[in-house]
Amino acid sequence: MSTFTCLAIDSFINQLSLQDQRIVITKDADFVELFLLQKQPYKLLVVATGNIKNAELEVLFSQNLQQLITLFETHNYIELNRTGIIVYQ
Repeated sequence: MSTFTCLAIDSFINQLSLQDQRIVITKDADFVELFLLQKQPYKLLVVATGNIKNAELEVLFSQNLQQLITLFETHNYIELNRTGIIVYQ
């Protein structure tokens, strides 16, 4: 996939997030840069686990889902990693 195509897809995801007030969940650092510079997408959850098996990722989300839901009520940028949650202001 070309860089232009990736940028177009990222832009579409950001616009959809803003329009529908959705949280973007990503491992992509490009979304972090855009959020810090332009406050887009609407809300951002960065998954910073490195390589992880799907089963481990499911457990991580299951263990932290309620806390993530609560945190997103008042915060816009959160990171989920293997050891916990980091809230950015």
